[in-house]
Amino acid sequence: MQELWGRLEAWAQANASKSLGLRPGLDEAAIAAAEQQLGVTLPTDYRASLLAHDGQDGEAENLFEWLPGCAPLKPLAAVLERWTEEQDLAGEFPDPENRTEGPRHTVLWHPRRIPIAGNQWWDGDNTYLDLHPSATGSSGQITTFVTECDLECVGSSLRDAVERYLTALESGDWVYSAAKQCVTPRAEPADRYPNESRQFAEYIRGELEAPAKPKAKAAPSKAAAKAKAKAKAKAKATTKATTKAKAKAKATTKAKTKTKAKAKTKPKTKPKPKAKTKPKTKPTRRR
Repeated sequence: MQELWGRLEAWAQANASKSLGLRPGLDEAAIAAAEQQLGVTLPTDYRASLLAHDGQDGEAENLFEWLPGCAPLKPLAAVLERWTEEQDLAGEFPDPENRTEGPRHTVLWHPRRIPIAGNQWWDGDNTYLDLHPSATGSSGQITTFVTECDLECVGSSLRDAVERYLTALESGDWVYSAAKQCVTPRAEPADRYPNESRQFAEYIRGELEAPAKPKAKAAPSKAAAKAKAKAKAKAKATTKATTKAKAKAKATTKAKTKTKAKAKTKPKTKPKPKAKTKPKTKPTRRR
């Protein structure tokens, strides 16, 4: 589990500029004492997680989500305190029926259902380490509230849930939204606020389709690349010749226009008047 938490912490810092805020781990004696109080043997992966990190520390809005939509992991002392409260509630408000829904039983408070994560009031965002699965479930599965009264299974174990989460993030199927301050499916519309825990449950069941990734373009063959380069060079030469011809035509037009303008503005000269000639006189006759 230490390696998984390390990978998730690295992803959170690199992609969300956030931290999981993981606390220092416990020793074997503290975990053994908790098992005695709970009357169960904790799953190997949850024990390993407690040895590495005793829950998360900090305000929920400042922490990176250890699972999509799930409230922070609680220290073991808080887990034991809440578990005791829930057993008192179970005695006061017994569940009239115990049905099964998929991998879990519908009963809410059960001695073998351990609350490992929740908000500061434990009032609806709880996540459980479920050691009381149905016939189709797995002991140690992770179940979490997706609405005020609906639970979903998000992993057959703590390790399985975190591994699936990491796969979703590292593959790009899920991303961190800075605008929404949470993780979402990559194809989530920007104007829709997600139900992360429900969507994650659907994702791991294969009901929430991963968005199709663009196919990488195949590298062109040498012959195709050569032909493309030749066509590009020819097009470039044609463009150059066309540009040159256009420039020449433009210069010619400009010269003609200039000549016409010059001819139009040249002042007309008046023709010189013809010199007057003296009329011829007839010779006089002598008498």
